[in-house]
Amino acid sequence: MEEAAIADVILVDAPAAGHALAFLATPRRMEQAARVGPLRNQAERAVAMLEDGTRARVLLVTLAEHTPVSEMLQTSEWLTAQAGVVLGPAVVNMVNPDVSNLSAETPTTLSERCAEVGLDWPPSVVEACADSASFATA
Repeated sequence: MEEAAIADVILVDAPAAGHALAFLATPRRMEQAARVGPLRNQAERAVAMLEDGTRARVLLVTLAEHTPVSEMLQTSEWLTAQAGVVLGPAVVNMVNPDVSNLSAETPTTLSERCAEVGLDWPPSVVEACADSASFATA
């Protein structure tokens, strides 16, 4: 699907960490096992995609509690070292931040905030964030 470019983003809801580790390590293991042939070629392409942060990223999901965060940190270390994947931002479930102050955000104020912290986001991304902020506080 990624090579065919049939979508801008492909989201895979992977199984729990223990199963996901094996799932994401499979292409690298197949690459090591298959010396030649179509299976080797497919494994090489999958490994190349998983190791390329512009093509694939893993977002780990956790809870804001000690044990789940510790498990997420262990998982992230294993994924980068053993599966070679690139990590994206972590998602922390069941956290409800106060978003009441977002209602004042506009594309202009968000652009200013981005500049303050050194982010060079394109106007379309800033506008999408402002729209999301407006929706979250509606």
